[in-house]
Amino acid sequence: MVALIASVVFLYLLVCLLAILVIVLYRQFGLIYVGSRGGHELTGKAVGARAPEGLRAVSPFDSAADLDLDWGAVPTDSATFLLLGGEACPVCEQVLGHLDEGMPPDLNDVRILFVDKDPGTWPSAVTAPANGRWQHWRSIDGSVHDAFDVEVSPFAFVIDHEGIIRGKGIASSPQAVSHLLYESGFPRAAAPAHAGQQPARQ
Repeated sequence: MVALIASVVFLYLLVCLLAILVIVLYRQFGLIYVGSRGGHELTGKAVGARAPEGLRAVSPFDSAADLDLDWGAVPTDSATFLLLGGEACPVCEQVLGHLDEGMPPDLNDVRILFVDKDPGTWPSAVTAPANGRWQHWRSIDGSVHDAFDVEVSPFAFVIDHEGIIRGKGIASSPQAVSHLLYESGFPRAAAPAHAGQQPARQ
């Protein structure tokens, strides 16, 4: 009898652990919601739509320092790569750490903005490079994530000078970042052979 009760308790604990694992995967990597092509395409604002405007983000080190997300603040032939992270996103830290080493030369003009949610502590453990390869901002109330209709991370959007979304997708590696930019048509010159596709817009 004791062995039976112990077995039942063990099974319940195992089910609870599996449920926690599923939740972690959903929140951190989006494997449940965007694991399929159909789910991927439904996530967030649509490609070809206008990106939300009038959004505000703050510095993760000083809540008094803020930034208005102006998509036109890049050259006409360049874009903004907006990487949205969750309250805790270890994958984001890994990707950004690799980006510290630099982007491919033909993507140097692309502005990279990393916007995370307030984890409840200041300052952030993620530090942006002094040479400006990417910028780190924070959406305390989640307004940026809500405006783009994104609940999983790391998820990225490529937004051109006119504020039009040219690409989107999970950006879980430096290679995924470059591939998404090339797939979206940036730089405006022909994409390299390894990108797999020609630019989406000339």
